[in-house]
Amino acid sequence: MSVRHTLSGNTYGAVALLVATSLSNSGCNTDVAASIQTGDPVEGAWDVVNLEQGWSAEVQDQAWFRSFGSRLMPHAWFLALEQADNTTAFRDNAHLAALGFLPQSPSRNNPDGLPVGFSRDHDENGDKWVGLTCAACHTGEVHYRGTKIRIDGGQALLDFTAFENGVIDALSATAANPEKF
Repeated sequence: MSVRHTLSGNTYGAVALLVATSLSNSGCNTDVAASIQTGDPVEGAWDVVNLEQGWSAEVQDQAWFRSFGSRLMPHAWFLALEQADNTTAFRDNAHLAALGFLPQSPSRNNPDGLPVGFSRDHDENGDKWVGLTCAACHTGEVHYRGTKIRIDGGQALLDFTAFENGVIDALSATAANPEKF
């Protein structure tokens, strides 16, 4: 893959925003960051706008939540799973946001209101599963002058190791504690 291909399309906007943010934070007199084009508010997110990338809300919703076959655990388990050291849901927005996931309210492709990049899938027996999509790792969000800007294809700032360890700890605590189970 060439560098030109790697930086084509929607990635230019993300690179421009990062450069502009770096310039504005370095004391540069030219306010390049003010010229970055942001799009409409992100449907179902709080105080977040899209970087103007030409995606419709429906296409964005599909990219964020439609399964490509990833299966992390049964859907019902994930919705019921509590954090290992308390009774708060593992899927709690504040908990998952602390791990770097981007909170999102329910939508057509996200009826459970899971963060960006979580999907719901059905296997050949009709059982529901929760998995992750590419958007979990490749949808970024930067904060600039009080505005949160979502970048499709951008770098997410996940602590995936903490997420994995948290899931394992939560499942272990549930298996070991009849009250949690």
